[in-house]
Amino acid sequence: MPKSVFISLARFSSGPIRRTGAALAAMLLVPALALLPGGITPVRADEARVLRLAVVDMAPYGFVHNGEPAGLGLELGELLAAGAGAGTTATLSSRRQILQALARGEADMAVLPGGPPPGRGAVNAGPLLQSQFAAIARSGTPLRSRHDLAGKTVAVVRDEPGDPLLSTRQGVALLPVPDLSRGLKLLLAGKVDAVAAERLALLHAVDALHLPARALGSPLPLSPVRVDLLLSPTLSPALLQRLDQARQVLTEREDFRATAARYGL
Repeated sequence: MPKSVFISLARFSSGPIRRTGAALAAMLLVPALALLPGGITPVRADEARVLRLAVVDMAPYGFVHNGEPAGLGLELGELLAAGAGAGTTATLSSRRQILQALARGEADMAVLPGGPPPGRGAVNAGPLLQSQFAAIARSGTPLRSRHDLAGKTVAVVRDEPGDPLLSTRQGVALLPVPDLSRGLKLLLAGKVDAVAAERLALLHAVDALHLPARALGSPLPLSPVRVDLLLSPTLSPALLQRLDQARQVLTEREDFRATAARYGL
C-alpha cells in the first residue's frame, strides 16, 4: 500500500498558535513513498492533519530568520511530523508558554532540551537527542571540574531546566536571569562567576556576542540532558502511535543526529 507524506505548510512567526483544518491538510496529501520511513502506519486522507509545532525561543533550538521561525527544534519537529504523515505550522514561544499550550491542546508538539517538569500536562514521548549541561567562566577563572563552582555565583536562565547537581547544597549560588545574553554580560562585568545552561544554547549565546577570543575560558561539561519530544495529551491515540513509530525509525536511521550535527551538537 503506498505511503504518503504532507507537504509542509507555511510557518508563522507571530500571533497565537493556529489550528489548520484537517480538510486543508487532506488536500495537500501527496504520494511520497521514498520520504516516509518504513514501518510506519500509512495515513488515510480522512486522517490527515497539520500539527501545530511550538518552537522554543532559544537559539539554536529556535530563533527568527527572515521573519519566520527557524532552528534545530523546528527542523526536528518538521522531520518527525513528515515521518508521521503530517504537515506543520510553527510558532516561536517561551518554554513556559509552550508547556501551557501543550497542556491546553493549543499546540500539538514541541522539541525541548530538558523535557517538562513533573505535573505540567505535556506528554514526554521520549528523547530525540542527547546533550549535556555546561558552565563557562571568564578566562581568568579556569573550570576543571564542577567542584571549582563551589562558593561561586552562577547565572542560570529562569524557567529553563538546569543541572541537577548545581545547587546551594553543593555550595553554588544560583542567580536566575531572563536569558543567556544577560547572564554572559553579567559574567563579563564580573557580577557573576560563571554561566550554566544546555551546552549548545550556551555556545551559540557566546558566539552571538562576538566576544574577543580569550574573554572566556573553555566550557566545563556537566550533567547529561535529553532533548525530548513533547506532545499534547489531546492528540488521538492513532496519531500518537504514528509519531512514536516515526521517532523510533528516525532515531534508528540517525536522521535526528545528522540534523543536529549541522548545529554543532
